[in-house]
Amino acid sequence: MRVPLKVSLPSRPALDYEPEHITISDRLCTTVHGSQLCPSVRVVCVPRPNQPDPQLHVFGMHVRRLREAQGLTLEELAERSGMSFRGVLYIEHGQRNPSLTTLLNLARGLKVSPSTLLAVFDASKAVDSE
Repeated sequence: MRVPLKVSLPSRPALDYEPEHITISDRLCTTVHGSQLCPSVRVVCVPRPNQPDPQLHVFGMHVRRLREAQGLTLEELAERSGMSFRGVLYIEHGQRNPSLTTLLNLARGLKVSPSTLLAVFDASKAVDSE
């Protein structure tokens, strides 16, 4: 015999993941205390798409243009700068906020001055002020 279950889920703080769907099975499970019955609830969470910060995206595209202008692959730049392939990839895609040490390593790998890496922001300010 199936008994319809009415379940109210407790409120929760905002998460980085939103439930895709919630299913409630028709079988009951026993709680830790052993005396109460609760419905079995399955929550499937799906990550929200990563939306890069616009400034990180601009910086990443600048690094990519510098790398491609020198004919370097991601692997070559990673090796020359002492970083991982994924680290360079995430920076180019605007998904990582590089530290000062990382900026210096990238500049060394690209054989440019650190100010050259940050020059892209000077150019965008000049355009905004006109």
